[in-house]
Amino acid sequence: MSENKNFAALRNFKALLKEVGNTKDFAKKVGIHLTYVSLITREKRKIGPVIAAKIETAFNKPPGWIFKL
Repeated sequence: MSENKNFAALRNFKALLKEVGNTKDFAKKVGIHLTYVSLITREKRKIGPVIAAKIETAFNKPPGWIFKL
């Protein structure tokens, strides 16, 4: 995955996280483990296609949205 896509994904992830308010509620809404959300937040993990799809579905975003600048 290109650095631009990684940058876009992290930026969009953080915007949605801010909208929700906290990592616990974000994890619950998306249906992923809180630890994984924390790792993404701290930039220890990148957002892959499976997690991207879960995030986009949970927030009613079109496919590929998270990777767009």
